This record gives sequence, C-alpha cells and structure tokens, in this order.
Amino acid sequence: MAPQGGAAGSGQAATWLQDLRSTLAQFVSTEERLGISAALVALALGIAVFLAPRLVSRATAELRTRVLAHPRVPDAVTDAAWLFPATVVVRTLQLAVFVGAALSLLLLWGYTGLAADLTELLAVAVPNAAKLGATVALFAGALVGTNVLEEKLDSYATGSDNINAHQQGIVFRVLQLVVLLAVGMAALTVWQVRIGGLLVGAGF
Repeated sequence: MAPQGGAAGSGQAATWLQDLRSTLAQFVSTEERLGISAALVALALGIAVFLAPRLVSRATAELRTRVLAHPRVPDAVTDAAWLFPATVVVRTLQLAVFVGAALSLLLLWGYTGLAADLTELLAVAVPNAAKLGATVALFAGALVGTNVLEEKLDSYATGSDNINAHQQGIVFRVLQLVVLLAVGMAALTVWQVRIGGLLVGAGF
C-alpha cells in the first residue's frame, strides 16, 4: 500500500512540476528571468520573514484567548500546548516558502533535472513529515487524554466512598493502557502498517 501512495505522490509532483515549468518557460530573455528572479526572492522574503510570523502569532493569540482560556477546556489541554510551539510552525512555513522559491528559480533558469530530483525528494519527504506530525499529535492527544482521565478519576474518588486509593490506581492504569493501545494502533494505521497481521500474530 505504501509504494502505491508513493507512486501517486510522485505522479502528482511530476504533473505539478510540468505545469510550473510550462508557466516559467514563457520568460526566455535574460532580462525577464532576472526580473522574475528578483520578484520571486522578494516575495519569498516578504512571506517568510514578515507575513508568516505575524499570521502564526495572531493565530496563536486567538487560540489562547478563544479556545484554551475557555472554562470548559480542561487544564490538561492548556498544559499540553507547549508540545506545538509557534516557532516550529513558523519555521515550517518559512522552509516551504524558500523551497518553493528555489524550485521556481531552478526551473526558470533551465535546471530542470535538478528541479525534478528535488521534486522527487519532496514527494517522499513531505508525506513522511506529515505522518510524523500526525503521530506526534496522536501521542500528545494520548497525554492530554490520560491527564483528563486522571483528573476526572481523582474528582470521583474524592467524593465517593466506593473506591479507595489502591482501586483508583488500578482503574487509572487500565484506562491509561487502553488509551495508549488505541493511540498506538492509530499511529500504526497512519504509517500504513497492517494491524490485522499483527493481531493474528498476537493470537487474536
């Protein structure tokens, strides 16, 4: 299944590269290419240095004031916000802008072979980076979920005489194990690992 996805990604990247090359092929003179190059560099710098940090900063502020500060949002969610720093988002956007500008410049000046190699590399790297990000998000969700479960269980145990500290610890460990197993299976699915074969091998 993974090779098919990689082949599809490579085909889409090749189509996109061909369209971009056809667009930039209209500029044939050196003066035109110099002008387009200067415009691309200026646009990339403007987006990466000025626009991206401001957009991410504003989005982060809105998230904190409108979502994380809401009384119905558990404290565990707010405490886990450090797992997704705004700096990482900004650097990712900047990298994407600079890579796009570099690819456009390579095509503009006729380095189609190097541009094709870079596109093939991106067709493999970008999906894997997305899978890695999804995996991190899943385990961050597991961390938040277990913290919320622990808070709810503590609240229930405090106001109830039907459960002691030992029973509370056992219940929490069982719930924690269930959450981690569910997240682990979801992470394997993200990486296109056949869970059915693993379950059969484990005797299920």
